[in-house]
Amino acid sequence: MANTMHIEITDNSGEVKEEFEAACLRALETCGLTAEGCAKKLCPVDTGNLRNSITHQVDPGEPAAYIVQPPTPVNFPTNCCGQFIGWGNNGCGSC
Repeated sequence: MANTMHIEITDNSGEVKEEFEAACLRALETCGLTAEGCAKKLCPVDTGNLRNSITHQVDPGEPAAYIVQPPTPVNFPTNCCGQFIGWGNNGCGSC
């Protein structure tokens, strides 16, 4: 009696693709949260409204992560001549 071997091949590529896409979205979410935190640290703070409006968004169609800031009015510090004087500076100096 001859030895016979039976081989069964199962295609799991669909499940692998789904898991890979889910892992990519989780990684993009982590990247978005990290970038959002960095943007908030670098944002100048007067009232905190600008900093608090910074969020992130993951677009699964791209796939990509974006830092989003809704349009909000920002009061840039100016001197009496209307020139930007920088954050933390309250002197005029040019008038």
